[in-house]
Amino acid sequence: MASKGWKAPAGATPAPRRDLASREGAAPSGAATILAAPRTPRLRCHLAAGVQYRQLADECQRARYRRIRRGTTVDISTGLTVAASLFASKEMLLKLLGPTADYLGECGRDWVQKGHENLGNVLRVTVEKLGSKIDKPGQVNLRVFKSVFDEGRFVEDAFSAEYFGGITAAARTVDGKDDSALPWMALVKSLSSLQIRLHFTIYSLFAGLPTDRKESNDPAPISDLELRTSPDEMLDALELTGSDRVAKFVWAAQGLIDSGLISADSTWRIEGVQRASRARRATENIVIRATERGGVLFLRALGLNGLHPEIIPTMNVDYSLTDQIKALRKLPQGAKCVYRPLKDPLINLSQEVEHKLTSLESDIEDVKSSVDECESQIEELQGAIDEQQAASE
Repeated sequence: MASKGWKAPAGATPAPRRDLASREGAAPSGAATILAAPRTPRLRCHLAAGVQYRQLADECQRARYRRIRRGTTVDISTGLTVAASLFASKEMLLKLLGPTADYLGECGRDWVQKGHENLGNVLRVTVEKLGSKIDKPGQVNLRVFKSVFDEGRFVEDAFSAEYFGGITAAARTVDGKDDSALPWMALVKSLSSLQIRLHFTIYSLFAGLPTDRKESNDPAPISDLELRTSPDEMLDALELTGSDRVAKFVWAAQGLIDSGLISADSTWRIEGVQRASRARRATENIVIRATERGGVLFLRALGLNGLHPEIIPTMNVDYSLTDQIKALRKLPQGAKCVYRPLKDPLINLSQEVEHKLTSLESDIEDVKSSVDECESQIEELQGAIDEQQAASE
């Protein structure tokens, strides 16, 4: 576009614009490579997503082309300089991202390569959870796959990869029309890696520990199950260290409560930090109650769909876990799972008041009966007195 105040000479014709990729011998740009791919809706949807990502790829390819023409190669410093042109300065980018800036080194080449490795780990989890089902006809809904494609490239935590991969496996159907996994993808995306690991630890204990409930044909509601464990064992299982490890646990657990993944009736008291509920006081142990929402997410993370969370206490989750998670998981050894139906405190108060009223009415009837007996005795005494007075006259 011409700058302000400049006019083209009369009769001049603008030079035709040529894309860098159209030059003879020039390497095609990142965006050109993407858009030149087979024009299937799925491929264009996934590979051409992200305006900023395409801009970065174009800038990197242009910088690489200029270096190649001069007989040099692109180093990490040059890549960061080009990437920083899209944000602020190179120094500010390093201060902002720290080691994460390596994603932007080598003109985005390592970024793309690392993203592919992370996404490959998530999809490996999906395939491992599907097992022999992968050979049967089926597909994952396109919107669901877009979610895992966008987020999976930046998932490096093993437990997070387990959850994304499990949800993707559970979303595979014959016709690929089921997109019910979308809200679960969004939920896991909103959780930190510590919250995901805490959720996994809690529901793995619900699935692996026997309860004190007597045998019954009716399974116990998952919301009636209660986990009790010592703070030290839980913090060690989560591999939390340092002076702020209690704060990390508290905020992770509170995040699960806010997300509806554990009950608001959960309590704890750890090194002076406590949380009580309207139903109970805080104890020295960590007491956590399950929720149906948390149970469904756990089943999805295992790659299972269509099951009710009541089945969790009877499950052997080892069949649905990847070998990597089996090697990494740590569970509190002294934890106990108990069956404790929790009634609404208002219902308990109403029942208590009703019981007291019934008792008070019974006491009033007894008092009335005693008063009637006293009145009868007074009448008898008065009659005897009247008889004595009459005899004396």
